[in-house]
Amino acid sequence: MFASRLPLPSRSYTGRRASARLRTRLPARMVLLGGTQHCVLIDLSLNGARIQTSTPARLGDEAVLIWGSFETFGQVVWATDTHCGLALFEPITDALLLETRQLDQVARLPEDRDLTRQSAQAWAQGKAKL
Repeated sequence: MFASRLPLPSRSYTGRRASARLRTRLPARMVLLGGTQHCVLIDLSLNGARIQTSTPARLGDEAVLIWGSFETFGQVVWATDTHCGLALFEPITDALLLETRQLDQVARLPEDRDLTRQSAQAWAQGKAKL
């Protein structure tokens, strides 16, 4: 069902992007052959996405990325223990990028450091236990 469709990145990566990225922090899901995992959409462009994951993605895996009421299909082209890059098989539209920006304004997740600060404040005030 899932076949390798995109060439994996070469070592001669120059750091230039084909299009600008929209920085987000939206709850998302990545549907892989091995199952679905909850993730955070960190940024999105017309041709790709950077995703924060709780379990490492595998290089070359194909995935459906779902956020809000949107979805797209692509392949993992780089991965670390906590993040991965998804190259999209079909570019998304400018309109979808704008709708994602609007969604980010109302559904944006707090930054990790903000969550840590809130937990520390609650603990210092005796409202939470570690």
